[in-house]
Amino acid sequence: MKPFVAMGRALDRYLGRGPYFALRSRFEPEWEYSQLAYARVVSAHLNSATRWLDAGCGHQSFADELEEEERKMSWESRLAVGCDIGYSALRKHRSLDKNVCCTLAELPFSDSSFNLVTLNNVVEHLEKPEVVFREFARILESDGRIVVHTPNAGSWLIRVIRFGRRLLPETLVLRFIRFLEFREPEDVFPTHYRANTPKKLSEILGNAGFEEEQVLLIPGGHLFRFAAPLVIPEMLLNRFLNRSGWRELACAVMLVTYRRIRQTSTDDCARGRYQTNPQTAKREQVSDIFQVPRKIVGSEERVPPSAPTNRTGQPS
Repeated sequence: MKPFVAMGRALDRYLGRGPYFALRSRFEPEWEYSQLAYARVVSAHLNSATRWLDAGCGHQSFADELEEEERKMSWESRLAVGCDIGYSALRKHRSLDKNVCCTLAELPFSDSSFNLVTLNNVVEHLEKPEVVFREFARILESDGRIVVHTPNAGSWLIRVIRFGRRLLPETLVLRFIRFLEFREPEDVFPTHYRANTPKKLSEILGNAGFEEEQVLLIPGGHLFRFAAPLVIPEMLLNRFLNRSGWRELACAVMLVTYRRIRQTSTDDCARGRYQTNPQTAKREQVSDIFQVPRKIVGSEERVPPSAPTNRTGQPS
């Protein structure tokens, strides 16, 4: 048995995942992990006046390796709230301590409660994105931003993945996702891709009352990064498409920022609610954002990012 294990490790080292990073630097030197770009864009919109809603937050807002940055961003914002349909995930959220269990199509927040909404790998799961984005327009104040990080369904990679999911048995698909992305089956959700091209997303957001501010197309992860003989042609294809001007076909990730357009005078009234005494502003915000009473999942007391915490976000 041991010789087979040693042989497998040797194959992985020389023909599998071992040479992946060197090959990526050689064939796609401009490649960047899209989650890093997403965190950078969100951070640029956060400050001490930000009222931030992370929609579909699950149990974390950013990638695993960005936990420290995530805690810092949630602490530095004026108000940081997460919402998701999964109660158990909210209970385990590693940085947000004010979380609400709800559907994105029917948010329990008052009009103009936030000035920043973020969605990290959420849009592809929406059955009715038009309804959801209208809700975001309602809860965002005038000039508020929405930042979306989601797969680009127009890319060749996402087309191949969608075809494979229709063709292969679900059990095999879940095993492959676990092997590639280290995600357990409970973290894999149905996808619909009903707003997942730049054109379609722009159309839906425009109809909801937003205007485009920034649209970035970013290379995604490599499908065959576990096998060097297969990942080399994949990288060469991406380089060819990028150099030929077909970035929408080459880039598997969209990172977009849209601004809410001023539509009614109620925006000014809503904004006035938060221009209060700084000593009482935080208390008033937490109580005023709800249309109806809603239990907050997590602690009422925010913990600085330097303080040790356990899985529920409470001080250890």
